Amino acid sequence: MTGPNPEIPALPAAPRPGAPLWMRVTLVISLALNLLIAGAVLGGIAGHRGRVAAGMPRDAASAIYLGALPEEGRARLTEHFRRTAPPLSERRAAFRSELAATLELLRAEPFDAEAFAARISHQRSLMDERAQAGDALFVDLLARATPEERRAYADRLETMLRRLRRSD
Repeated sequence: MTGPNPEIPALPAAPRPGAPLWMRVTLVISLALNLLIAGAVLGGIAGHRGRVAAGMPRDAASAIYLGALPEEGRARLTEHFRRTAPPLSERRAAFRSELAATLELLRAEPFDAEAFAARISHQRSLMDERAQAGDALFVDLLARATPEERRAYADRLETMLRRLRRSD
């Protein structure tokens, strides 16, 4: 990787060295809580009135596709995903480990941009693997559906898309 990209603005200056540790820790915790709350709110909004399958990978497209499933389909998909995915405790532990490694890279001097980029790429690949597993289950569910069930699903999806266009 070459030097910093001049098109990307630099991060704001770090807090003064004289800022107390408690203040810096408070700011980091506050930011983390704000991001957590914002993510929960956005996830709830994207979740089609909170009915997106719990435990399934969520992004805007997944929320729309899963939200158009009938309740029974979401329940079957969720149950199967829970049985086949690693337990939540393992996923949380892996996330904490990834975050700890990222924090080490951010605090290292000199900053290793290549190692940081590799860490972010690795984390993205972990999220992509989970999303791909959910996608495969979703495709399988629709592949086993009758033509009538798929048409009804397409109609519900189309209705959701119309609602989204109106809200834009």
